[in-house]
Amino acid sequence: EAYEAACQKGQDTAVEETLRAARNWGGWASRREEWTEAGRAYGYGMAAIERLYRVQLTRRAKETWLREARGIPIRAGYALARAGDLTEGVLALERGRARLLSEVLERDRADLSALEHSHPDEYAVYRRAADRVFALGGQELRPADLPPGFDLVEAMRAARAELDAAVEAIRALSGYADFLDAPDWEDVTRAVTPDQPLVYIAVSPAGTVALVVTPTAVHPIHTGLTEEALRERTQGPADDPALGGYLGAYGAWRRAPRDPAARQTWFDALDETTRWLWDALMGPVVHALTDLDVGRATLIPSGWLAFLPLHAAWVEENGKRAYALDNVTFSYAPSARALAHAQTTAAAAAPGARLFAVDNPDGSLVFSRREVDGVVSHFAGEETAPWIVRGDRATRNTVLHALPECDVYHFSCHGSNAWNAPLESALWLYGYPKPLPLTVRDLLEQRGTRARLAFLSACETGLVGADLPDEVVGLAAGFLQAGAGGVVSTQWSVGQVSTALLAERFYRHWKEDGMAPPDALVAAQRWLRDEADGGHWSHPHYWAGFTLTGV
Repeated sequence: EAYEAACQKGQDTAVEETLRAARNWGGWASRREEWTEAGRAYGYGMAAIERLYRVQLTRRAKETWLREARGIPIRAGYALARAGDLTEGVLALERGRARLLSEVLERDRADLSALEHSHPDEYAVYRRAADRVFALGGQELRPADLPPGFDLVEAMRAARAELDAAVEAIRALSGYADFLDAPDWEDVTRAVTPDQPLVYIAVSPAGTVALVVTPTAVHPIHTGLTEEALRERTQGPADDPALGGYLGAYGAWRRAPRDPAARQTWFDALDETTRWLWDALMGPVVHALTDLDVGRATLIPSGWLAFLPLHAAWVEENGKRAYALDNVTFSYAPSARALAHAQTTAAAAAPGARLFAVDNPDGSLVFSRREVDGVVSHFAGEETAPWIVRGDRATRNTVLHALPECDVYHFSCHGSNAWNAPLESALWLYGYPKPLPLTVRDLLEQRGTRARLAFLSACETGLVGADLPDEVVGLAAGFLQAGAGGVVSTQWSVGQVSTALLAERFYRHWKEDGMAPPDALVAAQRWLRDEADGGHWSHPHYWAGFTLTGV
């Protein structure tokens, strides 16, 4: 009662205190396994997050409160699922995912076209206000470019007030009462198809729940995987200040890629982690999906699961490995809202797709030309000739100019994940005297692109920031926000030869065999693993790092 009184009182006088009281109350109720009570407690926390988030003007301020609220949506989803309220559990997880991304996508969502035709005046006011907020957001990303004396916060306050007024005017129109509201059940089910459910995965201190969302039901899968066990597997023991576990082994190899011992330690860690993943999580998920008779699923994993190749979990059967992707074709999504947006983009993609390809900007990738030439060969019959930039022609300005003009992007270059500053994660393009980055920051400033697919054939393009992994700030989400329907990216540093082989096979299955991109990627991975060069590339390092985000 004292916790609830504090939460209720704080709603009106100190929302920050409501957030803290809700976290403490929810944790206490969870330890007693009073799941209904825990769900109610975390509900106060979710409401507080919403209020605190909505009143922030700048991206930095929003990130501050998202950081303060870390873990609450996951714990809320888990508690609600344990209490039997599966729909609310899904909504808690959806509302805690990719807030910054969803906010931008919703402002530009497809149903604005109907508003433009039915209420052009209200649309025009909204569009001007939204464009102003977007422009100021870009200025926030590049503060050094601001004119002297410019008060960015005050400008954003005025723009937000104008946007809020425009939104309220639209909500007063018939059929638009829920415009730009928090995600509801319709937002979730819009992204679900009968043959491809969503799978939300929440790892809490008490255990894990995977919620399989089909058009007609939510199916819970409970496992004993805890937040602590996941952290130890990915980063090493909590009382060890050094980074250990899976990510520690990867980092050691990245620092010394020519060291045979470091390489073997990384290969062993990848093998051990993917085997562990089967028992801890993905085995039950695969069995449940098989029982539902579905061959595809979209994963929406939480927290540190974002750094693990869930699709490559495996178990030994009849003397050989059976991987999760051998049973189900898995793709990934930041959230249901982001996936629905990607589906709309993909459906509207031009049938005569024009390819834009970047080939080896710094000249160090020996097999890049072979890879790009193989990719280009599958676009020879398109109405518009592929646009290829090689070497010193692959500049940042050229790429930014090309993105709105083309329908498929293929980048064969170097890439890097900025773990603690994800807006700086980058694809590296030509520059003199040193390469120049195309960053997540650059992508977030893009508008007007509508591409079917981006294939990021570079290292670490599918990783996200370690500080707020549920915000999925990284290159894959950056391309989704910039207007791509699907993004093939990588979860670690990939090899040149194996990547070239996999990329060519992917495009063959997609463009020649008519497979959907998720199916084409899995088919290419299986081929590289099982058939190419007599099984030379069978280790997961060579093929499992590739994922498809979106559709």
